Amino acid sequence: MAHLVDDDFGDLSSVMGDDGGDWDDGDPNIKPRVAPAAVQVEGSATQESVTVKFPAQKQCLSKLVVECMPASCIPGFNASKMKGDPFDHYTSTAGFIVQPTDPINARTATFEGLAPGQAYFTRLVCTNPSGTTRGKCSEALYTLPQVPPAPLLGYATSQSVCIKFPKQGKGITKLSIEMALWCADPFGPQNKKRGMLSDEGPHIGERSSGLVRNLRPGTPYVFRLITTNAGGNAIGPMSKPIKTIPKPPPAPLEDVTGRKDTEISLKWKPVGQDCIKLQLEYAILSGKGTFNKLKENGGRTITIGNAQEATGYVVKNLKPNTNYIFRLVQFNSSGSANGALLGPIKTVSFSPDMLDQSGWLYEAAIGKELARTGTIKRRSSKSKFPKYWYTLDGKLLSWFKDVDGEEINYLHLGKTETIESKDDMVILTLKNKKQMLKLRAFSDNPNEEASTIAQKWCDRLNAAKEGRLDASKAAAASDADTSTASITEVVADEEEHATGDEADGEGFEEDENFQEAAFGEESEEDDDDFGGGFGEEEDEEEEEDSFGF
Repeated sequence: MAHLVDDDFGDLSSVMGDDGGDWDDGDPNIKPRVAPAAVQVEGSATQESVTVKFPAQKQCLSKLVVECMPASCIPGFNASKMKGDPFDHYTSTAGFIVQPTDPINARTATFEGLAPGQAYFTRLVCTNPSGTTRGKCSEALYTLPQVPPAPLLGYATSQSVCIKFPKQGKGITKLSIEMALWCADPFGPQNKKRGMLSDEGPHIGERSSGLVRNLRPGTPYVFRLITTNAGGNAIGPMSKPIKTIPKPPPAPLEDVTGRKDTEISLKWKPVGQDCIKLQLEYAILSGKGTFNKLKENGGRTITIGNAQEATGYVVKNLKPNTNYIFRLVQFNSSGSANGALLGPIKTVSFSPDMLDQSGWLYEAAIGKELARTGTIKRRSSKSKFPKYWYTLDGKLLSWFKDVDGEEINYLHLGKTETIESKDDMVILTLKNKKQMLKLRAFSDNPNEEASTIAQKWCDRLNAAKEGRLDASKAAAASDADTSTASITEVVADEEEHATGDEADGEGFEEDENFQEAAFGEESEEDDDDFGGGFGEEEDEEEEEDSFGF
């Protein structure tokens, strides 16, 4: 079908050249001259049509046919390396024709039913009673590329979005991604938060993804593809709003009033309406890979109810006297962001309910030579002492390897002369004054000072020694202590230690046994090393929106 459009093509002689002869004589006895090549009308291409223009023939013609041949008919077609006449491969079955009704004055022809993003060639065929001539072949003409689909989310970070799309194939000369901040009219002129990135490389037809950087955390954006070839641009539909993932949430804070041997209480500020899910992760500190193997490291993931408004959580069923680390993980529709770390936080030592008092003690001894001088030499802070579980039952102070472990030794309080406290020390002096035990209390409960722990031990020991409190009254008079104390110094006279033969026949066992049990070898334990185990997190700077592959 011919579509004729009036179009002033300009001076005919300048188009036809010097060999045009007398085009106005209208002599049917003269064979038609060779018509010049048609050219594509700028901006006329669609995905299924293309319009070409040519000068009016102004000669005696009985018929004018404009032929169009797909480049796909040419084996191994390459527009930049084309040799010979493309119409050497023309067939009527594969080609298209337009026959204007006015062959002398026609100036344009439109071909329809073409394929998107394809190259075509055209020529004019002129006929009169003296014969037929075939015009010059045009340059390759192109329909617009196929309209690309709306891109989909590949993945997102807090400052970038990767979109994915089908490969656009050969024939395109440029692939562009246009983005805009989501609003009522994202790509309208009123929206100033728009941008575009383009790729004109040789392999753009094989691309199936693009990365847009320098976005804002937790912000919705829309994207669309624009493909370009020699025929023009094809603008695809915009995507659904795609959000960058949230900014990593800050570390939760500990509510120190809630720390127990198996519980730690955490608090944080509400994360806001953008959050669709909030998780709390915790694990026992075990180096750089703590969260990589959460369950193996004694941790778990907890989904917090009412994620947008929640302000805290009590983590239960923890191990006593153990270092834990914590973090929040915030989710939106595009993914999750791991928050900053809290910790390590150490749970307090386990202290089951006993009749009077119980706790862990770290025990040490001072040699006899130093004891003769009456001086006390403090051990290095790096020294580690055997740790025993001490219990007070009535007037009997006993210590064990573990809460339910083997008994190491005992001391009857009836053998003591005085029991007093000074700062964080509990000092027990035996009646024969040949032996003095000093207990240094320390607290792993942030709500209780070590001096308070020492005073509690002193009060309980004196009460038990004097028989002033039975078990039930003692428990009511003072809260059960859940912290620990450590024996840091023991001063012994050069004479033999008191034995069970003295003071009511109760007390320390044989001197040799006491030395072995109470003053055992020092134990060196490695300090927990948290520094640098998780590396430094890079600060993400919020910049104005900009883009780049």
